[in-house]
Amino acid sequence: MATDEEEEAATSSKFKLVYFFMTVCLQIISFVFLFNYRSTEYIVYVFSFLVFCISPFIWLTDLLAIGNVLNLNSVYFNLFLYKELSLVISFVLLFSGIIFVLLTNETIRKQKVDQKSKADKVDYWKRENPTENIKLDSLKTSNLRENKNKTILRLYALIVILSWGLVLETFSDSDTFGQKVKNKHVYSEFAKTIAWLLNGPKKIMNRIDDVIHEQMDPLTGVSPMVKAFCVYFVTFIALFFGLFIRIPLGLKGVNYNKIRVANMENIFGPTFFRNIDQNRNVAIFFTCWFLSFILLGFINWLQSKFFSFGSFLKIIYFLLVILIFGLFFGYRKLLDARSVQLLVMFLLSLLCAALGTPILVGIIQLFLEISGRSLTTNLFESSGSFNIINFVFSIPFLTLVLFIFLFALVMSLGKQWIQDDAYKRIQIFNAILVCMAVSLFMGLATTYNMFTHVFNIVRFILEGLFVFFVPLLIVLMSIVLFVYSFKSYQKGLVMTDG
Repeated sequence: MATDEEEEAATSSKFKLVYFFMTVCLQIISFVFLFNYRSTEYIVYVFSFLVFCISPFIWLTDLLAIGNVLNLNSVYFNLFLYKELSLVISFVLLFSGIIFVLLTNETIRKQKVDQKSKADKVDYWKRENPTENIKLDSLKTSNLRENKNKTILRLYALIVILSWGLVLETFSDSDTFGQKVKNKHVYSEFAKTIAWLLNGPKKIMNRIDDVIHEQMDPLTGVSPMVKAFCVYFVTFIALFFGLFIRIPLGLKGVNYNKIRVANMENIFGPTFFRNIDQNRNVAIFFTCWFLSFILLGFINWLQSKFFSFGSFLKIIYFLLVILIFGLFFGYRKLLDARSVQLLVMFLLSLLCAALGTPILVGIIQLFLEISGRSLTTNLFESSGSFNIINFVFSIPFLTLVLFIFLFALVMSLGKQWIQDDAYKRIQIFNAILVCMAVSLFMGLATTYNMFTHVFNIVRFILEGLFVFFVPLLIVLMSIVLFVYSFKSYQKGLVMTDG
């Protein structure tokens, strides 16, 4: 039997939950108007600022309650203090910055009122041009000033959204980066409901995996490899011909000009060349990331086989990664449009090789099983002696050879497509890549909990960002917003409709 205090607490938590989602919805609506309807900027900024000031009082008590019961020696306690301090600093800076924005908007509004009153005092027929409106020089703006005003608005929206993420991560019951509290009963009903909602996507992913396994497990007479291949090819054909490729009736032979590719844009179209600088930077970033990954694997191999320098080797790796990124981005202007195309094709070839190698290895494994053999996982025999047959039919060697073969094949074809401007073939190739990725995922899902694993990876990345990186980021963005808004207040740069 619940006591009156427990019922009152439960009722209060329900209202808090409603108020929390109401403030989120109102803030989103405000951002939509601020970004898309600039004529309403003055009043919407005031409304959004009021919502921003009210919203922390909804979850602040529950947030502090979790901090009070944390173990002082736990890892998450220090992370909580780091997060709490960043929320306080960013709130103060953001509060001050938006105050300056509102003051600037009010100044502009008064100037426009004075402008209108002065214009009304001038006789309409005595003006040199009666249809011309009188404008104050102080209300004129430039592209640089307009960009600063947009930057303030973007920073404001980002800080608010990331702050929501920090609060939600605190209320979640994830113990990825240390146990938060030992006894979950210290959570209020509001915090428990938020944690339950955050666990909803994981339960959905688990249920999808369970449904797939319930359909596949009764097929006891079929090996997991055959199940995976059947699902792979069915998914590939359904996606390729159902979503991307349109073949006209009566087509004889392979005529790429008559095949229509739907739902797949040309990556080397006019948009690619208009945004060539951004595409160059993105391509260089992923290339540097790939080289850093290869370097890490090589260093780990050296450390395990020959010598071990411990932390010294980590410092060397860190410096080499900085050198790789510095050299590539420092000389990025040497890459013209054609070189950027080849670099993008290089990355796509790597992706194709990574997606296609497991399929080829699986096909070889199926044929070997029919003949009574199977692939081995070791390059050498258990005694340490070398056997050419075991070496060739070992999974590491075969995977490496097939990966290099696929990469070289696709890269040579892609280079020829770029030279011949055969962009439709590149579109078909991109459609094949998408189908390969989705089909491989669905094929593995017949045996493994792929949906749950993908969700856990995404969740781990997001939690890592919100625990370590985002608290510092919102403080830095709040500082930039405060500086920009203060300078705008001093110079009267922000424009509104009044």
